Amino acid sequence: MIYKIMGIGLIAVFLSLTTKKISKEAASLVSILAGIIIVILLLPYIREITENLQNFSADNNIPNNYIKLLIKVLGIGFLSEFCASVAKDAGENSIAQKIQFGGKVLIMVLAMPLFNTLITIITDLL
Repeated sequence: MIYKIMGIGLIAVFLSLTTKKISKEAASLVSILAGIIIVILLLPYIREITENLQNFSADNNIPNNYIKLLIKVLGIGFLSEFCASVAKDAGENSIAQKIQFGGKVLIMVLAMPLFNTLITIITDLL
């Protein structure tokens, strides 16, 4: 699988560099499409990771909502990083920073109930 990913990546780099001379938009499109193809190739592995995390939580009596939260946080992190990379490739560093900031804010929003529970447990112990 890594050879497929590397091959797609290298072909995309070559096509992007070649088309950048003609059209910057086409080069960005090549980059986006390569990223989407790579993500599609990785979907079975992402599903496997999700299933393993759910099985782990069931085997160890971890509430399922914590695993769902972990999966959502990881998904937001990966997607915001992917989109920010696309923006950087297009030369839009400012937009890339805002995408990353938005991802971090959403992760904090999702994590707040967990932080509240943790703080409650700590204060009850004291």
